[in-house]
Amino acid sequence: MRRPDPKLFDGDTTYWLDRDPGDSNGGARNSVTELEGQKLAELAHGKSVCEIGTGTGFSALCMNRHAHQVMSIDICPFVEKEVWPELREAGIICQNLRPMMWFDMIFIDGDHSALSVNRDLDWAEQCTDLIVCHDLHLACSGPAIRQWCKIHGWKLEDLKTPQGLCALRR
Repeated sequence: MRRPDPKLFDGDTTYWLDRDPGDSNGGARNSVTELEGQKLAELAHGKSVCEIGTGTGFSALCMNRHAHQVMSIDICPFVEKEVWPELREAGIICQNLRPMMWFDMIFIDGDHSALSVNRDLDWAEQCTDLIVCHDLHLACSGPAIRQWCKIHGWKLEDLKTPQGLCALRR
């Protein structure tokens, strides 16, 4: 069951899951905020979308409102057991392997270490012209996203959300 997080980001709510053991770094899994979910839904309008990092499932459900198709990728057994059934019921494809196919948009919100962010971005570059990342303002992922864009020649647009949603375009 998804519950509102008492920590608000500039008055915007985020969500967490009951019984969640946390992510691979031992931290609680938080969703995008409601504002960020709305922005993701707008960006996903009519598009085929792949999400890296299912987390609470909130972002996939938001994008699914307006997307043509959403695929959500995660490697966590807890997410597979507790989150994927609801997403599949909503028509979202869930799996634990990144496919080598073209998407209109890829949303990255998985492991936030610099190494993982770079791996996700390197894969996404082969599969889309629009990458949306979460947590641009985190010390672990923000510099990695900025550096990757500089090296690969992608344009970064900060979407001005509390947690740092950003769009990367060729």
